[in-house]
Amino acid sequence: MAQADRSRDNHPDSKTTGDNDAEGQYAALLRGSLVPAAVAGLVCLGIALPSGTRAVAGAAFGAAVVLVFFTVGLLVMRRTARLNPDAVMGVVMLTYVLKVAALTVVLVVFKDATWLSPPHFALGALACTFVWLGFEMRAFTRLRVLVTDPVAGRGPEGR
Repeated sequence: MAQADRSRDNHPDSKTTGDNDAEGQYAALLRGSLVPAAVAGLVCLGIALPSGTRAVAGAAFGAAVVLVFFTVGLLVMRRTARLNPDAVMGVVMLTYVLKVAALTVVLVVFKDATWLSPPHFALGALACTFVWLGFEMRAFTRLRVLVTDPVAGRGPEGR
């Protein structure tokens, strides 16, 4: 039985410990920022509730746009984390440009929407953005990320 487990671990399709660590780190970042930002979105809905349905729709739409855009960004980084660092930087920059373009399209398409309140849209979007970024930084600072390779840093004598 132990032999079968070891051979499965050595299979090229199995995930290595480093891959599992990276997956866990991105999951922690997503959990650490998505949950508080969703709570902030719910708070914005509560704030908008007395102002009517247009206000609630605006706050909900603003929060949803931010939550979707930031989640997509983290998921793209998670999928490309094992690539060459230059490729990762290119993919992340392309993702950023596409998100800015998509946000521009959303703002242009919905600028005259009568079913939402623009100030409450801004409230939901800004609140979720600030909470997401703050808690993402908090989650990142709590991760144990190895930024150097201790083995490669040793001299020829192995010291």
